[in-house]
Amino acid sequence: MAGCGTPFGITIPVLNVKLYNTPSGTSDFNNPGTLLDQKNLTGIPASAFTFNWANVSTTLRAAGVTNTFITIVFDLTASGYGSIDNIIINANNVLPVDLISFTGRTEKIKVLLNWKTEN
Repeated sequence: MAGCGTPFGITIPVLNVKLYNTPSGTSDFNNPGTLLDQKNLTGIPASAFTFNWANVSTTLRAAGVTNTFITIVFDLTASGYGSIDNIIINANNVLPVDLISFTGRTEKIKVLLNWKTEN
């Protein structure tokens, strides 16, 4: 990949986003559940030292969810540095649900988001 940024030449970051069915309802990087879908997102160079993620989006298919608990894992697969703020997750064509819990945590260069719904 082409680098950007000087003088260190930061490689364009790539995030692998994975969606898991997590019927146990337990957040665990070693066993997040059954993989349902995954996509790679590439940062868009905005200047010599920053990348624009505002126009980066993807669709993950949740077919196969067995209950209301899913896990999304963001894994930085390219570049030694990546920063993301204000993640928006939209769920289209779903029935109204009640949010029971929402948590997020980091482990090294991964971000794990979990939520549980009912109804």
